[in-house]
Amino acid sequence: MSLRPVVITDPMYVGRLKELQKEALQRTGGYIPSEDWQGILKMSHDNPNLSRIVGVFPDENTAPENMVAFSWSCNNGDNIEHYVAGSTRRNDARIPYGHLLVWKMIRWSKSTGAEWFDMGGVTLGGEEDEASLEGISKFKRLFSREVVEIGAEWVLEPAPVRARIANVVSNGASYVRELISNRG
Repeated sequence: MSLRPVVITDPMYVGRLKELQKEALQRTGGYIPSEDWQGILKMSHDNPNLSRIVGVFPDENTAPENMVAFSWSCNNGDNIEHYVAGSTRRNDARIPYGHLLVWKMIRWSKSTGAEWFDMGGVTLGGEEDEASLEGISKFKRLFSREVVEIGAEWVLEPAPVRARIANVVSNGASYVRELISNRG
């Protein structure tokens, strides 16, 4: 089987991107955000040096249902930051699609003049680390032994009740959008 990486900008891939992201995050117990894939694809089409989505296909057939993995990264000037990835697991092949995707994104990163590629966080290897994330961290460490602390993630909720209400409304709207898109 030969894998084919393809730059994705066509809106026909929106549903498949959602499916692959959801499947990957369910395997790790991660939070499934409601990405605006329509807008992200448009941005990637209109600004190919700022945003890139690469999909992986197991053969020449690039129909959305044939995509087995994807990665989305964005250009922040001196660095390219990996944002989202998704993949499926096929019973007929145990292929690590991530290697090809990261390599393609690193090459794109270099072509834009970025100085480094940010793959996102890794676990520190302690006993408290979630087993589901250990494999992802090991994968990221294959590309570099250097781990650099970039920053910390903070959440400020000056009005906790309003923040909870806004979160419920936002999640409800995402759910309704998902229902509508699945019926359409």
